[in-house]
Amino acid sequence: MLSLAINPVMNILGIKSKEVPLEVVVREMERKGWRMVTSPAPSSIRLVLMPHVSAGALNAFFNDLDRVSTTIPPD
Repeated sequence: MLSLAINPVMNILGIKSKEVPLEVVVREMERKGWRMVTSPAPSSIRLVLMPHVSAGALNAFFNDLDRVSTTIPPD
């Protein structure tokens, strides 16, 4: 299950994972062609939302993220 690492105050989200290690989520998302960045504290995936990003791109990203975070068995 994914959740926000902290409540966002800007256009930056930190996403953490309870079941699947972040390294696995990042690796699998990069295999799908997404460029991923992590933050060390709190340990999370960093997502920066910009005005030029389309709703379609966001939907595709979150659909892939959902699949990756729910279909990879935890270590």
